[in-house]
Amino acid sequence: MDCFKPLEQLKILRISGNKISSVENINFPKSLEELDLSFNKLENVANKGLESLKNLKYLNLTFNNITHIEAELLNNLAKINNLDIREIEMK
Repeated sequence: MDCFKPLEQLKILRISGNKISSVENINFPKSLEELDLSFNKLENVANKGLESLKNLKYLNLTFNNITHIEAELLNNLAKINNLDIREIEMK
């Protein structure tokens, strides 16, 4: 999904409550510093889709069906200082 591609200077993106089940095919702007994916239908958060977000400082994944977050993703998000994973059932 390239709908965000023209927004190359975008810093904050809030797309909560949109029934998103995967971020793997979404091309997020590399400039993002804050991403809110709360209240969606995510089950797995993989590195693919978020690996290019080197400037990301805040990631909100609350109220999703997430059971797994790839460790590699956390390694790639070097600037992250706030990862909100409340109300998910990680295993």
